[in-house]
Amino acid sequence: MVAPVLDGTKAEEFALNVVEYLERQAVLKEAEAKANETKDAIKAYMESEGLTEAEVGTHVVKLLEITRETVNTKIAKVVIPQKYLTKDGVLTTTTYNQLRVESAK
Repeated sequence: MVAPVLDGTKAEEFALNVVEYLERQAVLKEAEAKANETKDAIKAYMESEGLTEAEVGTHVVKLLEITRETVNTKIAKVVIPQKYLTKDGVLTTTTYNQLRVESAK
């Protein structure tokens, strides 16, 4: 599918918004990488010192072990009879719009 060519003032505003979005995404990506590095350093320190909780100024830092269970829906749809899957709350579907900005080929 070929994207339509936009023209005029609205197209210029659209293009400027896309550029701003990409710039802000780059800033977020860099900030997130730095935050993850710092978080890893904090976790490594707490693990090396055998800490699960520490006070720093007005904050309490906790190192928690979390266990999460998930269900593979592809397998569940095969092994669980359809009559159970259609009951309210058993299998939920969420539909949403996602914005993707990719390099043109």
